[in-house]
Amino acid sequence: MSGAGYTLIEAASVDQLAADIAGTPRLVILDTVGAQASAWCQTIKDAYPDVFVVQIDAAAQSGLPTPAVAACIDAFLADPIDARELLTLVGSLLRLHQAERRLKDSERRLELAQESAGLAILDWDILTNSFVHSAVFAELFDLPPRMDGEPFASSALLERIHPEDMSALLGNLALKNQTARRFEWEFRIIRRDGEVRWVSSRGRYFHGVSGFVERMISLSFDITERKESDRVNAQLASIVASSIDAIVSVDLANVVTTWNTGAERLFGFTTAEMIGRPLDDVLVYDDEATRLDQRRKLILGESSVFETRQTTRSGASVDVSVNSAPMRGSNAAVIGASLIMRDIAPQKRREDHVRFLMRELTHRSKNLLAVIQAMARQSLSKDVSPEEFVKRFSNRLGGLAGSHDLLSSLDWKGASLVDLIRSQLRHYEDLFQSRIILDGIDIIIRPEAAQNIGIALHELSTNAAKYGALSSQAGQVTVAWQIDDTGIGPRRLTMTWRETHGPAVVAPTRKGFGHIVMDKIAGQALNGKSGTEFAADGVVWTLDVPAASVVYE
Repeated sequence: MSGAGYTLIEAASVDQLAADIAGTPRLVILDTVGAQASAWCQTIKDAYPDVFVVQIDAAAQSGLPTPAVAACIDAFLADPIDARELLTLVGSLLRLHQAERRLKDSERRLELAQESAGLAILDWDILTNSFVHSAVFAELFDLPPRMDGEPFASSALLERIHPEDMSALLGNLALKNQTARRFEWEFRIIRRDGEVRWVSSRGRYFHGVSGFVERMISLSFDITERKESDRVNAQLASIVASSIDAIVSVDLANVVTTWNTGAERLFGFTTAEMIGRPLDDVLVYDDEATRLDQRRKLILGESSVFETRQTTRSGASVDVSVNSAPMRGSNAAVIGASLIMRDIAPQKRREDHVRFLMRELTHRSKNLLAVIQAMARQSLSKDVSPEEFVKRFSNRLGGLAGSHDLLSSLDWKGASLVDLIRSQLRHYEDLFQSRIILDGIDIIIRPEAAQNIGIALHELSTNAAKYGALSSQAGQVTVAWQIDDTGIGPRRLTMTWRETHGPAVVAPTRKGFGHIVMDKIAGQALNGKSGTEFAADGVVWTLDVPAASVVYE
């Protein structure tokens, strides 16, 4: 053996062998038989798991070794030994030992690379249904721990697959004769704590000479965050696509990168026309200073809100509110801006309408206060008791309030003349069409006309209830109106209150507030004239004013 280049150490026992050598022996030759050989072999294997053991046994010529011996010994040589046979066997075993060491070193390096790179690798031998996987794979799939030497149970892996994805995944695995070389799957797993995670597995098939898949190696990744990001992005994309607002994004050069349907509706340019085009082509600023200021804010990543008037592709002019905010990349650097632009023409109209109403309210409040002040003065006289004053004043305010209720119900755009008459005669609702006759086509009258005519009707109805046609069972009131259009001069509205079949009429000796309203205020306030006649058969009140003062021309 020494002549062949090997170092040979002889020992009478295992203990002596351990004492005489430094390190691990590469090969041990036992020159003993029976139970002692089996015991020594087991002791050597326990001390040196990777060593090869060769037994020289004269009994090998006469029969097979016992199962216990065969399970431990790697090779047998019959005694007497042929030197060339011994050297050949030793050389072969040492080369095999070296190859196994290289393989194990390679496996260790591969395992180290897998762990360092965090790779979840599964190697599946389909023919033997055996699995080899990395520790990262076991961690990703939350596989239960297993004892060394215990075979990997495929059921443990299948238990992790989400039930809704199981059928599709098993269908892919069942295609053992498929011609594809590579695959990529995405599916969900359920960890033992109930957490659902998304996994992407990609790899390749290895086919045997028969054409069937015999082996599969896959590399898996946890893509839960990517899936959630995709879901959020899809949701945001849906919101942007369906938004009625124009939502646009630009890069740092102010070039359009996205252009939604709302922007198409607002500006009239399609997405295909706007992508890659400067936003300044369609979003025009009020002046150069404003444009430069918005450009500066874009580069610095500042938000801004402003309003501007734009001209659409069709030439229409629209008021637009612009809300610009920076967009940042993964490194927090500004990469562009997103703009939300809204047509605020309806808002502008509402604001103008509110301003109009406020002006109208101020104007009407002044007029109303003047009317109330006149009511108060005229309702109070030395011949009227405080109780009577309160009653008269309250009734007149009630009549005025009735007119205002009609106007407010139509947003102060006018009031129906028929509704105005009925509101002032609401205490006699049951007399309409029998003793109170309305003769005329209903018209919508202006707020100013409704207020003044309403006051006159209140005074007329109050007077009729106390002294006139409405104070008796036979009395009758006819309210008639018409718009005369003779073709000569402006159209005029004439209105008549006529009482008949009531008590004998006695002209008043003093003109109070009611008579002043009926004779002067109502007509003069509407740029015309009004007057009252105390005829023997009943009071007659007439109003003659330009139609433009009463109705919308």
